[in-house]
Amino acid sequence: MFEITNRFPHPIFSSSKIPVVSIYCPTHMTSPDNKQDVLVYKNLLKEVEDKLNLILTKKEVNQFMIGLDELRQDKDFWMNALRGLCVFCDGSKVVVYKTHLNVPSLAIVSDSFHTKPLRRVLQQSEQYLILGLTRTHFDIFLANQTHIEPLSEETITRKNLKEVLGDQISSGSLTFGSYGGASKGGMYHGHGDKSAEIDLDTQKYFKYVDETIINQVHKYWPFPLVLCALDEYQPLFRTLSKNSYLHEIGVHKSFESISLKSLHQESWKIFETQYAHTIQALIEQSHSLLNQGLSSHNLKDIVKAAVEGRVKEICISASAMVYGEIDVESKQIIFREQEGLFDDVYDDLIDLVENFQGKVWIVDSHRLPEGIDVVALYRY
Repeated sequence: MFEITNRFPHPIFSSSKIPVVSIYCPTHMTSPDNKQDVLVYKNLLKEVEDKLNLILTKKEVNQFMIGLDELRQDKDFWMNALRGLCVFCDGSKVVVYKTHLNVPSLAIVSDSFHTKPLRRVLQQSEQYLILGLTRTHFDIFLANQTHIEPLSEETITRKNLKEVLGDQISSGSLTFGSYGGASKGGMYHGHGDKSAEIDLDTQKYFKYVDETIINQVHKYWPFPLVLCALDEYQPLFRTLSKNSYLHEIGVHKSFESISLKSLHQESWKIFETQYAHTIQALIEQSHSLLNQGLSSHNLKDIVKAAVEGRVKEICISASAMVYGEIDVESKQIIFREQEGLFDDVYDDLIDLVENFQGKVWIVDSHRLPEGIDVVALYRY
């Protein structure tokens, strides 16, 4: 039986079994394109079987193929595919990731899992939460680069201002006008005591919203939270909030009128910009440290540093692949000619860096300088 998961890293990646299988299959969310997906997967299975037959007995090959073929036969699974499929098998377990971003078509048999494409997808489809807030009601969404959806009513109780304050609500809030917009919020134009009462009610309600998200949402979704609210509510909510996940940058627009599509686009820009700046800063820092020996763009030098535990942060092109393995004793790369039967050196490199608590980035090749597949910063 195969396991569908979003957990990363999954325990299967610590498997000591050799060989292991990594399959990446592009998929589609709609008909008629998705009808071809299972055929593409079937062809990838044939590649895997051919490679396994070179190094295992027929009985051992069958152990792998039974689990992998079970996925092929599950019609419901293929009818609910996303944009990519990542499958990992160690001969006894099959672990499956469904991704919202495209993946390359790959069938790899090696002595460790090929996780680089999966890491790229997970890093670029970082999940986050959006809080759409008015002074009378709120909603909460889960999103990533390609998808947005409201959290279910079973997950979080959404109470409006009147439900929260009950008998304590002020007369000013009771006469607070509602005008148009998708969220049917309100506007109040006033002064004096009524205006002060409304301000106090708003503070009480914002505190309730903040506590609700901390207690009901972040318990299960410990992701950054983007606030979408009018300029007048942004500083008030941030002052009252005790939420450590609240992102410092928000969407300064009315949740009353913004469409779901625009909300998604505006919020993702925050993370896309942040991601691009992070990678660019790493590359610029690597150039400035080259002459001091505290960085490198050379794979052989970086492998040696990784074995010694000196790599603090590394950035690898998602399309880069070097067939071979790292010999820890000599701190060198042993190159292999036969594709698919041995590790991608970059997978071994990733494992080494993470073993010493280094940070790993997998990026599209255009984010790295031309002709460079890997950039590393050293601790010393």
